[in-house]
Amino acid sequence: MSSTTSKPINIVLSLDALQLRKTTSCGDSGSALITIVGNQGEYNTFGITVGQAFFVPSGYAHHVENLHKDAISEFIIVLSHELPEEFNFSMTFGSMSDKVLGNTFRLPDSAFKDVIKLKRGEPTVIGEMKQITNVANDRVFTNSNKYKFDFERLAFTLTFPEGSIKIASHKHWPIIKNMSMSSLCISRESIREPHWRPEAAEIGFVVNGYARISILLPNDDHQLHTFSLQSNDVYFIPPGYPHYIENIGDKDVKILMFFDQSNADDIGYKGGFLAYSREVLSATFQCDSKQLPTVSFDRQNSILKRVNPVED
Repeated sequence: MSSTTSKPINIVLSLDALQLRKTTSCGDSGSALITIVGNQGEYNTFGITVGQAFFVPSGYAHHVENLHKDAISEFIIVLSHELPEEFNFSMTFGSMSDKVLGNTFRLPDSAFKDVIKLKRGEPTVIGEMKQITNVANDRVFTNSNKYKFDFERLAFTLTFPEGSIKIASHKHWPIIKNMSMSSLCISRESIREPHWRPEAAEIGFVVNGYARISILLPNDDHQLHTFSLQSNDVYFIPPGYPHYIENIGDKDVKILMFFDQSNADDIGYKGGFLAYSREVLSATFQCDSKQLPTVSFDRQNSILKRVNPVED
């Protein structure tokens, strides 16, 4: 069993549903009970609700259980490899003979005769439970756990007049290594400045809003790929590809972003422009230095109010 980052998967758990998977995920709606089983029989059980994330290491068994009888729990899931492999608990047991299972639990083989219905058939991905688990107290939701992170409340946050960026990496959530996640909120009539990430590939999932993204391919043709984004759309940006995102709708744009590196820092156009002398810039752009615009010395605000109309 291995868990490895491709594209986000939008998983909906219907009422009375239990799911077996291996993921890094962020709660989008509802609440659920998570149990993770690791090496030497170590297990962790905790509750998760909207705005929180959980992490499952590669190869660890786990389940996600909807706790509401009349509601849906929805998760955005990202895997750490483009070709993930998995096995389900049902097939793990179903592949072994009744005698092997009996010997394992020191029981006669007849003990499992009517229990394991699957013998190399279809695995149970989402199974219906007869009864919702009764969570006796709120501690399963309030207690801290190394595999759980209250993203909306604890993530490192950069706040600007035109939006915000929330970040969770190894620095903020020690259990995750070689990966990180972020959320981007862009207000109406604003843009995320053009930038690129030297080390990290980026997968984005649009939670809500309507946006336009442009991605520059760093080749001889310098092709610029521009397309619109709306709720539930997914995009991918390789490391080192300049890009920008613009809100072109009538409400805030919110995007969840996942990276394949613990360091997902970026280089912005403003910072690059301000780092060089006017002489260097004029030689670069093949213009007179007097033709260069005078720009404010502000490298920090990476979400900006649009001053020009949206391009056709």
